[in-house]
Amino acid sequence: MADNLRFNWDNLHDSVLTRALLDWSEGTARIHFQTNNAYTSVDTEVAIVARIVKEFIWHRRQPWGPSEYVNAVRHGRNSEDGQTLDIEMQTGDTIYVEASEISVGV
Repeated sequence: MADNLRFNWDNLHDSVLTRALLDWSEGTARIHFQTNNAYTSVDTEVAIVARIVKEFIWHRRQPWGPSEYVNAVRHGRNSEDGQTLDIEMQTGDTIYVEASEISVGV
């Protein structure tokens, strides 16, 4: 797992969202991206893992047209001592996750 404090969420800009997996019984979500490593120019898979998911909202209306690329990712804390993740796609759609813990793996 990558260190969340050192991981730059902005590096997910222009990454490709490849899949999102929800496990209802475990209450987990895994969101996978293909991203380019700026130092090696090698594609790398990055997975964001959310544990004890309280909310997962997925919009896929594509108001800006079709795309599989990420525009922006915002990671933060909510008032209930949990974490939030807001993924804006280059389609204009958003994916919102609220969970007890959200971490990054490579």
